[in-house]
Amino acid sequence: MLKAVVSKKGAVHACGTCAEARGLQELKLVEGVEVGTVSGLAQSVVEADKVLTF
Repeated sequence: MLKAVVSKKGAVHACGTCAEARGLQELKLVEGVEVGTVSGLAQSVVEADKVLTF
């Protein structure tokens, strides 16, 4: 699913704090996924036309 979103120029952001808490910081993520800060993610949500969370 993430690859499909990225291939259609959709932005995929992962919360850095959440990724670190789950031990995902060192794992290779799907190409195009960006790990960011909580404030950066909040700004992206404010600016977005649509948001999908899971």
